[in-house]
Amino acid sequence: MSRSKQPTIPFVLPLYEKMNMHILTMINNKNAHLKIRQGARSAQEKLLKYKVKAETNQFYTIATGALSLT
Repeated sequence: MSRSKQPTIPFVLPLYEKMNMHILTMINNKNAHLKIRQGARSAQEKLLKYKVKAETNQFYTIATGALSLT
């Protein structure tokens, strides 16, 4: 989640949440093929692993807090 010449830290935590919502939609979609839903579960596990790391990083927390104040 990086981009040259633009700070992206303030957008990381909200983006994790948005991606998680899309993954949850697929996991709960009974019309989706079983393999797709299983893949979505694996994706969610990986996403949550890195989301926890970002949430416990002081720089991400400060940057996201600063974003919400503006």
